[in-house]
Amino acid sequence: MGILTKVEWSEWATPIVPVIKKGKTGDAHICGDFKVTIHPVLHAVQYPLPCIEDIFASLSGGEHFSKIDLAQACLEMEMDEQSKKFLTIKTHEGLYQYNHIVFGIASAPALWQRAMDQVLQGIPGTQCYLDDIVTGKDDTDHLQNL
Repeated sequence: MGILTKVEWSEWATPIVPVIKKGKTGDAHICGDFKVTIHPVLHAVQYPLPCIEDIFASLSGGEHFSKIDLAQACLEMEMDEQSKKFLTIKTHEGLYQYNHIVFGIASAPALWQRAMDQVLQGIPGTQCYLDDIVTGKDDTDHLQNL
């Protein structure tokens, strides 16, 4: 799928940790423990996440809502070549670099929210919080926004 690329060497090899995903299945996801490698030296991108009160206020008066959960949203944002070296994980099968943004990186939520705000700019009655998009009003506007 192009998510990872095998590499022979990296000065930023990050250990992996299993993270149990919330929900019915309790699936485990393998994630890089970036807090022990790049987080101490990272100048994290700052961009505000919307407050839930602001989201509710902008959607007030809505009658119909849809929540769109962008599954595996991070796979939509490809990293530039010079940044990929910082996203190397160390596994029992060797070293691999992520080719896409990883939500375990401190800057990832801010980068993603900024990109989504830019994409959805100008669509009335639509709000986004990370990988969830909510839209609504009356039937006509709701369907047009979708």
